[in-house]
Amino acid sequence: MNHLLSVHKFDFQPISNKTSMKRIFTLLFSFFIFFSANAQRGQWALPIDFNGSESVYDMSFSRDGKNIFVIGSGAVPSVPSGSSNPYYFYIGKYDTSGNITDTVMPKKLGVGYDDEAYSMAIDKDSNIYFTGYFAQAIQIDKQKLKGNGGSGADYYLAKLGPNDSAKWIVGLKTSAGNNVTGMAVDVDDSGYVYVTGAYGGKITIGTYTFSSANRATFFAKYDSTGKVIWAKSFGNYTPGTLNAVVDLAVEKNTASPAIYLAGSLSSKQTIYGNAINTKGSDDILLLKFDASGNLLKYATYGDKYSDLPKRLNISASGKLLLTGYFMQTTILGSTILKSRGSQDGFVAVVDTALKMKWANGFGGSDYDLVGMAAMDNFDNVFVTGEMRSSPTYFGTDTLTLHDYSNAFLSKYDSAGKYLGAANSTGYRMASSVLS
Repeated sequence: MNHLLSVHKFDFQPISNKTSMKRIFTLLFSFFIFFSANAQRGQWALPIDFNGSESVYDMSFSRDGKNIFVIGSGAVPSVPSGSSNPYYFYIGKYDTSGNITDTVMPKKLGVGYDDEAYSMAIDKDSNIYFTGYFAQAIQIDKQKLKGNGGSGADYYLAKLGPNDSAKWIVGLKTSAGNNVTGMAVDVDDSGYVYVTGAYGGKITIGTYTFSSANRATFFAKYDSTGKVIWAKSFGNYTPGTLNAVVDLAVEKNTASPAIYLAGSLSSKQTIYGNAINTKGSDDILLLKFDASGNLLKYATYGDKYSDLPKRLNISASGKLLLTGYFMQTTILGSTILKSRGSQDGFVAVVDTALKMKWANGFGGSDYDLVGMAAMDNFDNVFVTGEMRSSPTYFGTDTLTLHDYSNAFLSKYDSAGKYLGAANSTGYRMASSVLS
């Protein structure tokens, strides 16, 4: 399917002007859109197109706020020999007006055997880190990494310098045909890199070796040169389930940052000696670690039905922004949310003690999807995702579909009160938002 549509189809139609909006960017499947102050209508929309089949997964501001980096994947123009799923991944660099600010970017990365990039982070020196998986071999500029053989997916972590050239790319050792994927990456102010992902079987990260009969989570810290500082493993998940860590966030503006991981549990698990029980078929799990990888605190949320996290973000003021899904009912702190249909989304703010401050839900009769949340300087929260229900309920408002599915952007105040929402006019989903 060709995901590149005309720009005019990506106006977000306002349904509420209850408060002004700051500088908001939301990332659609092959577009990202800018919202200016005092408006809920997109001011400009930028197409991201190489060969007509692109997906975008994540985006990030540069530390000075002048540039936006977008990462995703796309189909290769010609299929490499031996490739059954030919994809490369790419990074684009733009200013806040949507102009390409680098003649090198957007740049295609990888070989094209089946290369994906799921998450990215940018440090205070404008170095870019990203992770995902590749098949057979991967090359970024002159940096090369061979896979472990077989048809499995191999994990990688890569670094681009401020001049967009590859500094290094690292992987891990595992059995041929084994599947290992990098899920999320972030970086602290000292330049240390934290990454998490999923694996099965036996893996070796640096000098650390782990084994799991089923799927498990790895969690590792690297220095700025790609050297492994430490690595951890936990969990023992039944193959085919969604149980795994899906995102992480690292505190900024501190020499001793905490690292937060978001995942889910469907059965009792022992993590770092702690026996963690579940209430239902899937519970949301938050974990807090120190910079040495020691578990400081954990918390679970949910009810007896399925509750799953999607994205975890941390604001400049140190508040955790959690998004996810629930079915029928969920319990998030003191808030009980009831779904209106098959699957509803939620957004929640959690403090550094993992106490739920507030939560709010949205959705309709169908399976509605949620992406990332972001917080502005006034602690207003913005959420993006994909609505598949018509109508979809946001607070006291309803949005009507203009196609099979629409991207949406919603806003909440610092106490979780719903302030307004808008949706796109064309078939679209949105995965990330920046403020």
